[in-house]
This record gives sequence, C-alpha cells and structure tokens, in this order.
Amino acid sequence: MNETASGRVAQKAATRRRIVDAVTALVAEEHPAAVSVPAVAERAGVGVATVYRYFPTKEALLDAAAYGAVSSSAARLPTAFDEVAPALSAAWGELADQLPLVRNQFASPLGRQLHRRRWEARHAFMRTLVERDGIDPDGEAGRRLVGLVDVLTSSTALLELHDKAGVAVDDAADWCAWAVGVLHRATMDEAAA
Repeated sequence: MNETASGRVAQKAATRRRIVDAVTALVAEEHPAAVSVPAVAERAGVGVATVYRYFPTKEALLDAAAYGAVSSSAARLPTAFDEVAPALSAAWGELADQLPLVRNQFASPLGRQLHRRRWEARHAFMRTLVERDGIDPDGEAGRRLVGLVDVLTSSTALLELHDKAGVAVDDAADWCAWAVGVLHRATMDEAAA
C-alpha cells in the first residue's frame, strides 16, 4: 500500500472513530434525545452526509456505538475460554477511564438499548465457545455456563464490584476471569463424568 493510500485509510479510521466517540459522549451526558444524526455529526465535527457514508442507518450507527467504549484492540473476542481472562482485563482496563459512561448507559433508554446489543453479541459468542468445547449450549450445563459467564463479563459486574464493593478495576477483572475459569473447568469436568 502506498503512502497516500495508507494515509486515506488512517483518515477514514479516525473519522469513523470520531463519529462513534460522538455517540458515546452524547449517551454519557444523559441526553438520549440528543442522539440524532445531526447532533452526532456536529459533535464529531463532520457533515451529516459523512455520518451516513460510514453508517447508512441510525441502527448501524447505534450498533457501532454499542462497542464504542472499548477500542478494537481490546474488543477482540477470545477464541477459547483460556483467552477470556486477558480479553476481559484489556476491555475493563479501557473502561476504567470511562466509568461515568458505563454508569450513565443504564440511566437512559438509549444507553440500555446499547447495553442490550452488547449483551446479545456476547451471549451468542459465549454460546459458540461452549459449543466448541463440546458442551450443548442449550443443555442445562451449557445454559448455566453461558448465563454465568454473560454476567461475569458484563459491565454490570464491573460496576457492582467497583462501585458497591470498592474493588479496583484490575482486581475486578482478575476476580471475574478467575470465576469464569473455575466455572468452565467445573462444567468440563461435569461433562466428562
């Protein structure tokens, strides 16, 4: 890739990031009604047409914003249960600087909608991980493991441990990763028995 092409790629990525950051900032300010394409464009410093070029529908914009609080490097999904701990540490490490946004997402319907979208994606992915390990995700053990991992890897768990129990974000990630590992091993042992 030549220098000009790589510069355009970087510029497009930066513009996309500014748009997604604008949505998450609007949600963090507890003004869900203010989240419109024109408001996002103004906040991002781009034209309305530019927002639509990157996100052809408001739905696509909201889907992108549902993952906006965590960068693409930390948001890489694990391919096996032993990768859940480092992925959780990376994701929650980035969320540590954005705890007001995480808290505020529960205060508005739009924030709750974005949280729900993240949960649905995480839930489907955890079902896939369970299935890769030979556990039926619709069986009792699979449903139990997926459900508990869903809770333990959610921003809700981070807030509960940090805000109510006074646990540092790094420790909260370690604790939840440990619990995921214990539950996974117990479920695998149960399946083997």
